[in-house]
Amino acid sequence: MRALFLFTMLICLEAAAKGYGQTISLELQNTPLEKALREITSQTGLSFIYTRAQLKNTQPVTIQLKDASIKDVLNKCFANQPLWYAIEDKYVVVLDRERKTVSSKDTLHIQGIILSETGEVLEGVTIASKLTGKITLSSKSGNYKITGIPSRDVLIITCIGYNKLELPVEGKNNIVVRLKIAEGNLDEAIVIAYGKTSKRLTTGNVSKIASQQIKDQPVTNPLGALYGRVPGLVLSQSNGLPGASFNIRIRGQNSIDQGSEPLFIIDGIPYAPNNTGINVLSSILDVQNGKGISPFTSIDPSTIESIEVLKDADATAIYGSRGANGVILITTKKGKEGKTQINFSVNAGFSKVTKYAEMMDTKEYLAMRKEAFKNDDIIPSTDPTDAGFAPDLLIWDTSINTNWQKKFIGNTARNTDAMISVSGGSEQTQFLINGTVHRETTVFPTGLNYKRAGINTSISHTSANRRLQLEFRNMSSFDQNNLITVGGSSFVNMIPNMPALIDNNGTLLWESAGIQFNSNPYAFLRSTYTASTQNIINNISIRYQLYESIGIKLNAGYNSIHLSDNSSMPIAIQNPNNNPTGNAGIGKNQIQSWIIEPQVEYITQFLKNKMTVLAGASWQENKQSSSYTKAEGYTSDDLLGSLAAAPTTRAYNSFSDYKYLGAFVRITNNWSNKYLLSLSARRDGSSRFGPSKQFSNFGSVGAAWIFTNEQFSEGFNKIVSFGKLRGSYGLTGNDQIGNYKYLDSWESVNYSYQGTVGLYPTGIFNNTYSWEKNKKLEISLDLGFIKDRISLSATYFKNRSDNQLVSYILPTQTGFTSIIRNFPAIVHNTGIELELNSKIIKSKSVNWSVNFNLSVPRNKLVSFTGIESSSYASVYVEKKALDVIYKIKSLGVDPATGVFSFLDVNKDNAISEGYSGDYVVGRDNLIRYYGGLSSELTYKKVRFSVLFEFRRQTGQTLFYSIYQDQRIIPGTMNNQPTYLLNRWQKAGDITSVQQVTTTSASAAYEQTPFFSMSDGVYGDASFVRLKNVSVSYSLTGKLTDRLRLGALNIFCAAQNFLTLSRYLGTDPESQDFFSVSPLKTIALGLSMTF
Repeated sequence: MRALFLFTMLICLEAAAKGYGQTISLELQNTPLEKALREITSQTGLSFIYTRAQLKNTQPVTIQLKDASIKDVLNKCFANQPLWYAIEDKYVVVLDRERKTVSSKDTLHIQGIILSETGEVLEGVTIASKLTGKITLSSKSGNYKITGIPSRDVLIITCIGYNKLELPVEGKNNIVVRLKIAEGNLDEAIVIAYGKTSKRLTTGNVSKIASQQIKDQPVTNPLGALYGRVPGLVLSQSNGLPGASFNIRIRGQNSIDQGSEPLFIIDGIPYAPNNTGINVLSSILDVQNGKGISPFTSIDPSTIESIEVLKDADATAIYGSRGANGVILITTKKGKEGKTQINFSVNAGFSKVTKYAEMMDTKEYLAMRKEAFKNDDIIPSTDPTDAGFAPDLLIWDTSINTNWQKKFIGNTARNTDAMISVSGGSEQTQFLINGTVHRETTVFPTGLNYKRAGINTSISHTSANRRLQLEFRNMSSFDQNNLITVGGSSFVNMIPNMPALIDNNGTLLWESAGIQFNSNPYAFLRSTYTASTQNIINNISIRYQLYESIGIKLNAGYNSIHLSDNSSMPIAIQNPNNNPTGNAGIGKNQIQSWIIEPQVEYITQFLKNKMTVLAGASWQENKQSSSYTKAEGYTSDDLLGSLAAAPTTRAYNSFSDYKYLGAFVRITNNWSNKYLLSLSARRDGSSRFGPSKQFSNFGSVGAAWIFTNEQFSEGFNKIVSFGKLRGSYGLTGNDQIGNYKYLDSWESVNYSYQGTVGLYPTGIFNNTYSWEKNKKLEISLDLGFIKDRISLSATYFKNRSDNQLVSYILPTQTGFTSIIRNFPAIVHNTGIELELNSKIIKSKSVNWSVNFNLSVPRNKLVSFTGIESSSYASVYVEKKALDVIYKIKSLGVDPATGVFSFLDVNKDNAISEGYSGDYVVGRDNLIRYYGGLSSELTYKKVRFSVLFEFRRQTGQTLFYSIYQDQRIIPGTMNNQPTYLLNRWQKAGDITSVQQVTTTSASAAYEQTPFFSMSDGVYGDASFVRLKNVSVSYSLTGKLTDRLRLGALNIFCAAQNFLTLSRYLGTDPESQDFFSVSPLKTIALGLSMTF
């Protein structure tokens, strides 16, 4: 197979090298013209483009030439024939012989072929007459015909992914057209559901992130490349460790209690885990805001060609229930026609924590501790049984000042990436083989690391008659994540004069001067957690053109993710004074998904209209099986992990099977490139609902008017070069409720009775609930100025989600806490999105572009009947956003007493939580607006790009972290942020921080739980972040010629380079004082092409 491929490539290269200057020898006697053309092809490698109908009335050829030029041979062949020819690169286009020119009063019958810059024939290109409005499409072979065209007419030629071309006819009736690949935002190809379109011709709302924008960013997870580039999309990373999850939201929260995650599709295949964590055991990635290991960590960003984000009903409704919260399409790279190329790139970089918590030094800390004892009227003591026990003040060295953050997360993480790919192919067959490796360490002082290796392959083939198209893609990756279990952040508030925690040999220490330590953070760093993941995605697409206007297609795919994770807590890392035993955990998680989607497409044109009808069906199944074994009581670390040697083992397992069935149809209509219409309908069935509720109908309508193609626009089209008014309305659904919720469910008890394991009910049968419904409305104005060098898009959207699925509280007499039930609650998400793209300078040596986007979202719980008697009464408020701060009202610190005070709403002289207590409605819509600003400057061989992300938002400050746990409140033997130097210290002080305390008997201590549940823990979390800076230099000329390289490029990129914020805490994005914030990364590398 490999030898055959190489042989074919050599033949193609030889034929391409012959050129038109060669000579031909022919001796033919009464030979059919088609046979003569095949003989010319065999000698020259030229391809003839014609139809059998054209050859019907041709005459046999008699010719005898030796060492003649190509033109001489062709002239002889076409002499006395009703045909003529035109040579375009490696193609010879056979044309009907007609008059070359006519008078301006006559009309023409124009024919020709549509080619790309590289000579590739283009099918489905729209050719329209500017004067008559007539329209036609190019065929599979790129040919077109259009009749009755005035000689002074202009042909308007449009094709997805290529620049629009206006070509004067000038009396010619044989016109060969070459289209340039689009570089502007309006004409570049964008991937949509089951097809492609362009921004110029779409009726939906689609945002695109191209491969170069992904390549500029040194990120491990491809979701990290979405920051600041997509209007309506909010992204936040849980922490800065390898494998960390991302929370992603498109146009707000639609569901009160169920999932609001978008649908992720990779190369046409729904990603089996979507965006849920895939680990079984807990690790440091699960603490605080984390969702475990992100499934997208297995995907190398360098393999991605583009990411499209679908937002409105017109773009998402064809996905039915799966597209209720938006759709994200990831398209991987594939081979392209051309000579075989080898691409290689490598980069290495380092990462550091973006911001450390500003903590007190020893002097400040000890002053706070003394003050706390004084406030509590307690005398510090060296007696461990005394309430005033204070070894930090009286026993341990008070001259020590250790910055524990620098000790534990002050290290430099190293990362390395390498990629090699081989790609190329002929006009009919293209291929790509791509291999990647990645390795990175962490900011912790131990040898924790993450490793990933992957291979991607794709092969595409088109038959000689261009009727059959085959495409196969495979993505396989294997990664291993070595982290720690939990507790790795306990060092943040360690006291600065803490004695040594390890000796010179690295042995853990558990006491100093006879005083035992409650914990040792170094022990957590020596706990182990390892997750190994294998991710395979296969996709095959088969398309056959039955007729010129009818094609059938089959898209099928399979996705398998297999994860094994192990954790251990050895005896050696535990306090020996507690007589510890070792424990271990073994987890396995396997997710398998397959999908089959047959489709049929009908394309026709009549008069000024082009219509496309697509119909299809979807069969999908998603199976997940997981198991967890916990082994405890090990008395030797040598046996750790051996299940047979564990004194106690407990095992758990689960299995789920999700089935999905759907049928869909989409009709798109393009009338003279002026009036665009899109209709879609879908009927979905989901196994997550009861037998009578499994099916539901969804659909949408989208329309657009390109008013700059109207005659009245000629007066202003030199300034406004493009104008489109579009709108859409549709209905989608939501079934993100988990599996088997409508069935009776049971679980086993932990202990057996007389050798028999018992069961207890955990869920009650309930088949009455049905789909959540999401109605989406959008209106948008798209404008292009100065030949589309500036484009502006202004969008208003309104999403209405009702029939909400919520947990309905049951009476205790039933034995169950709640059931899933549809509630007549209505959630609105509205907003305005602005997007501006401009090419300020465009020349041969200098190109400068600036892009800006802004989103202003608003969310509201419009109604929730009976909310007062539901479990949501203390969480949500009607007419307010779902993220409303519905908390106790903080009145600050009482200047007289120095403790937190609160508003007593119900006047019962006590502070209590909840709807019936002292909750007050505060600020909602915590994210007021967000967006991004990017710019790219190219000067000759140098390219520079920059990306800023900004948000105006309210979030939880460090107050929440330090007051939610009463064990670490200010005044106890825990270090505190320097912000607490502004605390209350004497009567009359005006401050936001109450007095410090060491005892649970104080008034200050009693107020801390209420403060953590108050609006006092919220503050301004707005920020502007220099998200990415990238600079590259292309080396060409003598150096690359000497090295026999096609291209050589060196680059440097930085991520999370600078953050400007007044946020009271470490990172305004993650808003977690005790987690490792997203890291600042700088990488340097080179890429080359052979």
